[in-house]
Amino acid sequence: MTFFVAWSMGVVRPGRMFSPLQLLGLFPYVALVQLLIARVLSPHEQTAVAAPVEEQPAAAPEYPPEFVAKLPAALRRDILALEAEDHYLRVHTLHGSALVLMRLADAAAIIDPRLGLRVHRSWWVAKDGVRAVERTPGRAIARLVDDTTVPISRTYLPAARAVLTD
Repeated sequence: MTFFVAWSMGVVRPGRMFSPLQLLGLFPYVALVQLLIARVLSPHEQTAVAAPVEEQPAAAPEYPPEFVAKLPAALRRDILALEAEDHYLRVHTLHGSALVLMRLADAAAIIDPRLGLRVHRSWWVAKDGVRAVERTPGRAIARLVDDTTVPISRTYLPAARAVLTD
């Protein structure tokens, strides 16, 4: 930036040249102006000394209340998978399934990613609900604990392998 300032001074005042010693003298002023500009433009963050905090174990992820409230009371636990059916969502559980008015994209956006992941444009599976990921010639499937087979598309296969085969 010092060289830019020296060059611009030569443009404003033709014939003005800076010697190497003058450039060294100009440097602290340019640096000070840069620091002031950075301070003004940066968000006002207060730096505080953080006291050591005892780490508490992370709470187990839960399905959001606005999602669970749409399900019948008997199906509000042991969720295995979500399947898109037009503008509805079929929620598969160990205790049966239910159809709720919700898009799969909206449900996947509000559910904690630690609970599961999308494996197909029409399917989301819970991590705890998958027994195995199987690869057959030309396709991959997730076999759920209730023996339901869920297709895994090529788009989602790398993420599904990484998450579901741990």
